[in-house]
Amino acid sequence: MFLVSRHSTFILMITTIVPLILSFYTLFVEHKLSDDTDYRALCDLADHISCTKAFKSRFAKGFGIFNQDSLLNIPNPIYGVLLYSTQLIIVLFFQQSVFAYCILLSFTVMSSIMSLYLAYILYKMKNLCVVCATIYFTNLFSLFISIYEIKFMKKFHYKTE
Repeated sequence: MFLVSRHSTFILMITTIVPLILSFYTLFVEHKLSDDTDYRALCDLADHISCTKAFKSRFAKGFGIFNQDSLLNIPNPIYGVLLYSTQLIIVLFFQQSVFAYCILLSFTVMSSIMSLYLAYILYKMKNLCVVCATIYFTNLFSLFISIYEIKFMKKFHYKTE
């Protein structure tokens, strides 16, 4: 039974590393776009399948929620790098702490809600951002794995710091 937990921990690592890498890639593309407005990202496959459309939209900073003057109106991938780095630390170093995994669960709930919100925005824009969609999928998958992991940990009475 302990093997199941190891498998889900490995899956959580993957579903944290993938969006972390994609967040760094998004920062890279946004930096290139600020230097060269004609830059074409690898994820721009067609007119309606374009990452740069998503990255250039008003929703690419502060999720389109915060005012231009707000300190929280930073590029979304910076939030991603902070979130996924924190999640990776929890997954790597606090594997048997129910408390840490409850924090992880709250992060995955929050990121899943934001993923659904941003997916709706992309739908309204009539655009598919492959990078964004991959991050959204991994966020939702992480949510399900986090819930499973907490149930598994409580069932086998791991420490609850």
